[in-house]
Amino acid sequence: MAMNVAELKQSVEKSCAYLESIRVNKKNEPHLVVSIGENLIQNHYKSLKESDKWIILEQVFVAALETGAYALSQTCYSRLLDKFTASSIRVKRLDAMQYEALGELEKANRIYNKMLKEDNTDTATMKRKVCVLLENGKTMDAIGCLTEYLQVFMADLDAWAELADLYLHEQMFKQAVFCYEELILADPQNYHYYTKCAEIKYSIGGEANLMDSIYYYSFSLELSTVNNNRALFGICLSINQLKQLSGKGEITKEMKSTLLDAKKKLLSIYEKESPVIHLKLVQTVLDSFK
Repeated sequence: MAMNVAELKQSVEKSCAYLESIRVNKKNEPHLVVSIGENLIQNHYKSLKESDKWIILEQVFVAALETGAYALSQTCYSRLLDKFTASSIRVKRLDAMQYEALGELEKANRIYNKMLKEDNTDTATMKRKVCVLLENGKTMDAIGCLTEYLQVFMADLDAWAELADLYLHEQMFKQAVFCYEELILADPQNYHYYTKCAEIKYSIGGEANLMDSIYYYSFSLELSTVNNNRALFGICLSINQLKQLSGKGEITKEMKSTLLDAKKKLLSIYEKESPVIHLKLVQTVLDSFK
């Protein structure tokens, strides 16, 4: 890796292309961005294309804040400030991010609030505000902020997933289910959403929710193209819990068939892919689901 980075630093074009690939693929590699970006800014700044220069400065600025390279972040900020002036939304947001990095969260929040008053459709600023609220331990305020945001930007799947996680953190399970159902409507082929919905329904408990969990786990299995052990075990657990709720330990023939099928599939998977000791453990667990 060190050799590759050294080679990258020798070429402005390759360095710019690599930083772009990190942005496009949304990789979290701040130390690498700082290493490559600092070399570009200090040694090849005049060689950078105008179309690359400002986005690279912003990318390196954020990475420098993450890694504590504050001298470098200040260099990037100063050049962006000279280009776009303090009145630009871009610079205001970066200014607030500096306060975040330094732990001055109230100052950052004031800037974000002022920006949102001027433009309540500023998605990047709204998301930064949510981050500040979470850093302050204000989870319910963050939930309120995300809810307000999603009333305007309902197609933001990442925001729905973040809101679901916050609801789960607060043990607000029904609200979390609502979020995942919105995600399923938006992306009905994503089996992970069905699995999450099933797990939450199982956690809530009760006959109706357990039936729902089996339904969602079954959809997850149908849509997944890989071994979906999580859903198979989920079906076993849900049916086992239903048996206990019945009082007599009885379930329908259909449920018995579903349970048997899930157990067979799990055994088949572990027989092919796991050591004998793991297979024996799985066998013991599955034998408890009768």
